[in-house]
Amino acid sequence: MRDMTDEAIKTFYPRIEILDDAYEIPQLGRKRRISVLLPHDYYQTDKKYPVLYLHDGQNLFDEYAPYGNWGVDKSLQRLAENGIGDVIIVAIDHGGSLRIQEYLPYSTPRYTEAEGHLYLKFMLDDLKPMIDNRFRVFIRQGFYRYRRQQPGRSDKPLCRI
Repeated sequence: MRDMTDEAIKTFYPRIEILDDAYEIPQLGRKRRISVLLPHDYYQTDKKYPVLYLHDGQNLFDEYAPYGNWGVDKSLQRLAENGIGDVIIVAIDHGGSLRIQEYLPYSTPRYTEAEGHLYLKFMLDDLKPMIDNRFRVFIRQGFYRYRRQQPGRSDKPLCRI
């Protein structure tokens, strides 16, 4: 695991760690970079935190991201400066040209090989249990939902645990 946080950055800046540059997604037969953004004081406390899984991980905090930077790291810093926003962010890089195919829960005339059900299986059966075991996470049954905003569609949960 690599620590991507520059020590010179302000105290409230989240700790960014690359869990794996090539994390296996057995359901898809592919690998993906998985990163976590931990609260700035994660290693100084024994608190448990809620977890938010975000897709398109390469866009979340990289200033040089090819598709733009969403600035999640800076938003977490601002929230922490105001005493709110204690959360662990799990960033899953998207599959490049297979991005839509991997996210779609159903086939369409344009995307005939929908793999959303396999990606969801990876999230539920592999990634979430690994995160739950590796980090101090707040676990509450019936609390988890998998959502993905789809262009032109409402934001409806694809599953609830």
